Amino acid sequence: MSPLFHLLQLTYGEHIANDLSEVLQSWNLETGKICSITTDGAPNIMAAVRLLMGEGHYHVPCMAHLLNLCVFRVLERTSSINDVIEKVKQIVTYFRRSISSSDALRAAQRQKGVLVPLELIQAVQTRWNSTFYSLQRFAELAGCVSQVLLSKDHRTAPPMLTSEELAVANYLVAVLGPFDKATKEISGEKYVTASIVLPMVNCLRTAVAEGSSVSEGDVVPLTDISAELLQEIDKRLVILENNSLLASATVLDPRFKLLHFQVPINTGNILQWLSREMNSEVSSSSTPQRTTAKDVSSRPSKDVPFWDLHDRMSRRSNTREMPATSTELHPELKLYLTLPQEERTKCPLKFWSDRDKTFPTLSRLAFKYLTVMGSSVPSERVVSRLNAIASHKRNRLSPAHIDMLIFMSSIERDVWFGN
Repeated sequence: MSPLFHLLQLTYGEHIANDLSEVLQSWNLETGKICSITTDGAPNIMAAVRLLMGEGHYHVPCMAHLLNLCVFRVLERTSSINDVIEKVKQIVTYFRRSISSSDALRAAQRQKGVLVPLELIQAVQTRWNSTFYSLQRFAELAGCVSQVLLSKDHRTAPPMLTSEELAVANYLVAVLGPFDKATKEISGEKYVTASIVLPMVNCLRTAVAEGSSVSEGDVVPLTDISAELLQEIDKRLVILENNSLLASATVLDPRFKLLHFQVPINTGNILQWLSREMNSEVSSSSTPQRTTAKDVSSRPSKDVPFWDLHDRMSRRSNTREMPATSTELHPELKLYLTLPQEERTKCPLKFWSDRDKTFPTLSRLAFKYLTVMGSSVPSERVVSRLNAIASHKRNRLSPAHIDMLIFMSSIERDVWFGN
C-alpha cells in the first residue's frame, strides 16, 4: 500500500481511503506531485505528512485554524482577560435563560429608539470567533445591559462589568477585529485566496502593531496582549513566506507581486524557483495552450478597512523596481515584474486571461497556482446548519427533508431575493 493510502486511511477510514486514493493517484500520475492540505498546522501533523508523503511534496495548513490558534494561545495565557470573558459569559447566560431579563433588554433598546432589538451572543470555546462576536455585541449593548442588571427586578443577576473591565472588553474587540476580517477573507470560495495569504499576514501584523498604541489605559498590560499576538503571528504565519506554493501565487497575482515579502532572500528564492518552473513548462509543452477565464470574480472588498493597509503600501511602493536577481530570471517573468501593479479589486485571473499571448508560459503557471485555498470552514458551516436544523425539537424530520433544508439554507440571499 502507498503512503498516500495510509494517510487517507488514518484520516477517513479504509472505505473512503480507497475511493480518495484512486482519485488522487489518477490526478497525479503525470506530475508526480501531491499537495497536502490539513486543518492543523501543528508540527506533529506536518512531520507525519513529510514522513508519509516525502519531502518533495507540499503542505499547506488551513489558514482559518492558524488564525484561530494565534488568538486562542494568547487568550488562554492571560488570566485577567479570561476573567473578563468569563464575566461576560455569565451575564449572557443569565439573559438567555431568563425571559423577563431578555424582555427587559429589548424594552431598554426600544426606549433608545432601536426598531429591531438585538440579542446577546454566547461564546463557544471551540471557536474563537464566537468570543469576538460575544464581546462585540456586549460592548454594543453595554448601556442597556447595565440598566437591566441594576434594576430592582433583577436582584439575582450577576454583577455588571466595572468600567475598567468594560475598557478591557472594548480593547479586545478592537484588537481582535482584524483577525475576524482576515478569517472571513481567507475563507472565501468564489475568488482566489492562495495569493492573499502573505499580503493578509503582513496587513494583519501591521494592524496589530498599530493597534497596540491605542490602549484603553493602564488597567491591565494591554500592550502585552498585542505583543503576544505579534509573537504568535511571527511564529505561525510569517514563516508561510517560505512556502513555495503560497509565495508563487503571491508573485503571480498582479495586485501584490513582491510588495508583501518581508525577507529579501525569500524574494530571490521564489523568483528563481518560478524561473525554473517556467523552463520546465517550456520543455514539457511544445505548443502553448490558450487558457480563458470566464465569469471570474475578485473579492469585492472595497469597504473593508483591513485592506487599507495594503492600499497605503501600494501607493508608497515603486512597483517597477527590479530585484537584484533579475538578470537570472526568465524573460517573461522580468517583463511581468516591470508592469504597473493592478488595483486590489481587480481579478487576477482576468489579467492573465487577457495577456496569455504576451505571457504564454507565465500565464499557464498563474492559472496553476492562483487557486482557492482548501479550508475546513465551509464544512463546519454545513455542520452548524445541520445542528440548527436537525435539533431535538425537530427530531421527526426525515433525512431527505434535512438534506433539502440544508441545501436551501446554503443558497445565497441574492439567489433568493435578487440583487
